[in-house]
Amino acid sequence: MAAAYALPMVRVFAVYEAKFLILRKSVMADKLIVISMTNKRLEKLANNLLTSLRRLNIPISMHNIYLPGAEYGSSEFQEVVMHKIRIVCDALSAGHHVLWTDVDIAFRRDPRQDLLDRLSDYDVVFQQSTERDLCSGFFAVKPSPASLEFFDKDVLIAMRSPKYLGDEKRIRRRFRENPNMVKLGYLPIDLYPSGWHQQNLTLREHRFITHYNYRRKTSEKIAAMKACGDWFLDCETS
Repeated sequence: MAAAYALPMVRVFAVYEAKFLILRKSVMADKLIVISMTNKRLEKLANNLLTSLRRLNIPISMHNIYLPGAEYGSSEFQEVVMHKIRIVCDALSAGHHVLWTDVDIAFRRDPRQDLLDRLSDYDVVFQQSTERDLCSGFFAVKPSPASLEFFDKDVLIAMRSPKYLGDEKRIRRRFRENPNMVKLGYLPIDLYPSGWHQQNLTLREHRFITHYNYRRKTSEKIAAMKACGDWFLDCETS
């Protein structure tokens, strides 16, 4: 069973029935809804993400998946992937513009209007993992007919071969096989740097977010966040 999880004072808008998400428009007043997912192992990173959002007054729907391990390739990992795909696809089907963010991301400025502006030209915009290589840990998508066809949860979930364990590989395959199905854009790396950019390029102060992927251990992610001024929990408690 999944449940809403958040720090005090963070607005969380989500209702679960059984395991899967049902988003209700009556509590989704924002034009672009922000969604993420965590588990007990990622609790510190989730709290930092939520704190960075609270500082900007950005509401989020955070979903706590009660799976102990979720190591890559495990059955628990597959379950997490299924949840993420269902959450995003169900939100789109309900008519919402969606911003998905992984928990190892820190928000420095409110990106919602910038993302909505970009979605006027594209169906979906992805963070770049390296150079022109999409990262499914941070993306915004609008509920256009093309997006609804592209994010067909039955198709994405059916990709269960060992080669396509994660949602990112499934999305890349979907786009590779159907390059004209959806108008896909990439977010600029100076405003939306990934962990690869953070390690190899100079971060800009005007960036909206920083993604601390490309590090396996939570302790390594937290150390990098602190070094770049993106760790907000100590600021809250000091």
